[in-house]
Amino acid sequence: MIGGESVNKTTGVFFMIKKLIVSSVLFSCISIANGEFFSIQEIEQKQTQKLTLHQCLVMALKNNVGISISENNPLVARWTVYTEKSIFDPDYIFSVQHGDSKQPLPSITRLSTGLSAIETETLNFKSGLTGLVPFGTRYELLYEDSKTEGTTTFFESEYQGSLGFNITQPLLKNLGVPVNTARIRISRIDKNISIEELRRVVIDTLVEVQNRYWDLVLARKDLAVLQERLDLAKTLLKDNTKKVDVGILPPIEITTAKAAVASREEAVIVGEQTILDRENELKVLIYADSQSIIKNTIVPTDDPNLTEPELSFQKSLTLAFANRPEYLIAKKRVEAQNINAQFYRNQELPDVNFVGEYSFNGLNGNYGNALDKTFSEETRDWFVGVEVDIPLGNRLQRSKYQTARLEAKKQALELKRIELELVKQVDNAIAQIKTNLKRVNATVAATILGQEALDAENRRFESGASTSLDVLQVQNNLSLNKIQETKATIDLMKSLFELSRVEGDLLSELSIDFEGYYEKLEADSTK
Repeated sequence: MIGGESVNKTTGVFFMIKKLIVSSVLFSCISIANGEFFSIQEIEQKQTQKLTLHQCLVMALKNNVGISISENNPLVARWTVYTEKSIFDPDYIFSVQHGDSKQPLPSITRLSTGLSAIETETLNFKSGLTGLVPFGTRYELLYEDSKTEGTTTFFESEYQGSLGFNITQPLLKNLGVPVNTARIRISRIDKNISIEELRRVVIDTLVEVQNRYWDLVLARKDLAVLQERLDLAKTLLKDNTKKVDVGILPPIEITTAKAAVASREEAVIVGEQTILDRENELKVLIYADSQSIIKNTIVPTDDPNLTEPELSFQKSLTLAFANRPEYLIAKKRVEAQNINAQFYRNQELPDVNFVGEYSFNGLNGNYGNALDKTFSEETRDWFVGVEVDIPLGNRLQRSKYQTARLEAKKQALELKRIELELVKQVDNAIAQIKTNLKRVNATVAATILGQEALDAENRRFESGASTSLDVLQVQNNLSLNKIQETKATIDLMKSLFELSRVEGDLLSELSIDFEGYYEKLEADSTK
């Protein structure tokens, strides 16, 4: 016996040393990753933080890393809209050029003019605007001015000005506002989709926080039941020891009670670890840094609220179709694909353009006179015409249109699938609530009856009509009833939250203004 205890002590010491080494390595890794070191004393001196469920939800909305990542997506999509709008931003054209040329003349020209070469110096200036309007018209307004000096000019300096305006108007392909604004409209839809995706992430995260909060409540209540069961076993051991000493009970009753104490102590140890696990699962959702996770101990202060809800399948389904992010996203994707299909349908048409130009010209040895002539109607040019480009075969645009059409059809079917999925989810969520309500009623009754059974078994044991093993078994049954009652109550709370998620109305039920939250997000992103 002594040797066995020695072996157990040696094994226990080895286990503790191994545990300390592993713990040291783990905390060192955490410290290195965060650029700081936490001492064992700092880790052991955790701060107790009492939190309600609402406080945890607010902390998650502010600190959750997953939400922070998703917040950037609509902000990026917002600038994509600006990028697509830039197609209608006009371009300002400006250029200045200076040149000098000296060209030799043929012999016969030399004899007649007395010049051996033609020398020309030029200075050109160009300024204007060019751009595209939503109807598809491409325009250019251009003013050109040049000064020429040389051996062949009649004046010492010759000035020439030109003011022209030309347009290219599509008549089939790329004609109209819907075609030319298609990419802008799709980018706006993509932005709205990313906002709905953010709302979905927020809802799912808050549901996850709620689930982990109630899991922690459940673990702590389970531990209280396990500790109560252990205390009952210790009391039984103490009473049995006294009765064995006076000869009322046989020694086997002490052995039975000791075995129960040892078994229940192990259950308490496992229950303590379960609390730690559930606590860490909640921490990673509501804290933004590892220091808070390590230094804080969360104590939930809320208890389940057993109020029977009003359930209406039709009301819940209507809310789901109006609010569920997944459904709204699917509808927007159908809209975007239809726009895409319409755009590529237009791109199949021949490229037929009306072109036209009107310009004023001026030429004089004096700059002012040349400028006056430019803006007069004495010398002007104009032309109109039609340009036609017909791709033979047109396989590229035809394939793009057919692809877009099939994608639109696929998205419409996906929308239908989500509709059916929502019907199933609403029905399941309501059924789960009803089931959990029945479970709560059944487990409450079982706990009451279990307590009565334990009281009766204790009286039988006192009268000698029962054994310790019988008492311990009834104690176990009562503990199981209490644990099942708590779990049924927690599952009811979870199922109520799940119905709110399925309805898509969770944020309004929590009085969270998502529109205001996103508007602030946009405003802060530009600071």
